[in-house]
Amino acid sequence: MARLWLAAIRLVLYAPDRNWHLWVSDVGRRELEAFDQEHGWAGWTLSLFEDVDGRSGAPSPEQITACSRHYLDQLGIGDQHANDMAHLTWAALTPWIDTFITNDKKLRSRAHRLGEEFNDEDVQQLRVFDPLQAEQELDIQSGEWPQRRSPAPSNPLTTHDWWIVR
Repeated sequence: MARLWLAAIRLVLYAPDRNWHLWVSDVGRRELEAFDQEHGWAGWTLSLFEDVDGRSGAPSPEQITACSRHYLDQLGIGDQHANDMAHLTWAALTPWIDTFITNDKKLRSRAHRLGEEFNDEDVQQLRVFDPLQAEQELDIQSGEWPQRRSPAPSNPLTTHDWWIVR
């Protein structure tokens, strides 16, 4: 679990240097905010992600709902997985998103199943990674410091370099 957290931290710090944008839907934002509040980190993720919904060219809420429902039905899974399918749908239907990163192993498996078994073209075009795979895609060089989103001088991360690739 600690290795996944480290990979996630590196994604946040190094993704902008690779011109990767970290997107989140309204569903994802609500989940992140609830998680942050539960752990005493209220507001921590607000500036880390760009909101995908409401952008020009983004799928409509009706498209997200319909496609999510379709995915649930195809996979034969219940409504308790509706948020997961909404996350996947946002990524699959948004033209400028080509990579979906989640630490949810079942969701990754379901995405692969939708692409391979059900031949869903939108999901087939999506790269689905866990944070460790995404970190590898960033190809962070040994000793490389992030440039566009490095920790502020007052951030405790600046006095420790445990997140630097060696």
